[in-house]
Amino acid sequence: MNNQKTVSLKFFLIFLNIILAGIQVIVLNRDSTTGVKLITLMKNYDKATHENSRLSQNIASESSIATIYLKAKEQGLGLSQKIMSLSSPLPVAFSGKLSM
Repeated sequence: MNNQKTVSLKFFLIFLNIILAGIQVIVLNRDSTTGVKLITLMKNYDKATHENSRLSQNIASESSIATIYLKAKEQGLGLSQKIMSLSSPLPVAFSGKLSM
């Protein structure tokens, strides 16, 4: 009887060992796959951060006053020396005449 318990305990322990080894393989495989995904995500994050920085510099450069002025000049927009009023003539206070 004692011998039979020992044999059945040995089989149980061997079976338990095999099950635990299988679980370990599954967990390690999942961990390594997660690590690869994490590395890919970190590379994408670094690339996006670098691209964001580059685009921010481009925006700052393109929106500078000098760049806007040069682009406007290329389009034919320049400083107009002649001042035109689309409304009625200027009021008396602005006409430069003194009336008393």
